[in-house]
Amino acid sequence: CWGYGWTGELGNGATDSSSVPVSVQGLLDAKDISVSIAGGPGLGHVCAAKANGNAVCWGSNGFGELGDGSVMSASAPVAVFGLSGVATIDAGRSQSCALINDGTVRCWGSGGDGALGNGQEADSDLPVQVSGITDGVLLEAGYGFACVATATNDIRCWGRNTLGQLGNGNTNNSTQPVLVQRFW
Repeated sequence: CWGYGWTGELGNGATDSSSVPVSVQGLLDAKDISVSIAGGPGLGHVCAAKANGNAVCWGSNGFGELGDGSVMSASAPVAVFGLSGVATIDAGRSQSCALINDGTVRCWGSGGDGALGNGQEADSDLPVQVSGITDGVLLEAGYGFACVATATNDIRCWGRNTLGQLGNGNTNNSTQPVLVQRFW
């Protein structure tokens, strides 16, 4: 990783920025990696899915977006608590989500506007299951919202919807996945 490192975003055990790539401590078997879309220095986090199906995150952790049961930032990877069978992972602004091999989705971090998809607007520093998703195949997390494509060719989104980003024809936030209106 390279760039801002103020809260450990580079994962090398330090909080210095770097204009050249540095090695992430102990991460030798990543199969997927995602960098948050944070709005400035000291706000970012990174998550990686490992080949063994576990996940790690590092960087800023003010809302629990590292998923390790704390709100302490980490300058080296920490294990996301209780996750196994991770297929892919995606870091949103202040939340993170993982698609599990069984088609379910887990999210953690900022739950404002329903970004965790579990029917609540509460933050969680541990992964929680997204309501009603059992056949996910593709996952994307954004600025306070997330979407999953399903095996039945539907797209379901949850969280912030102030600009209609959930695609369901209104601008109401949703704490649970809603069906994106079909255009095809």
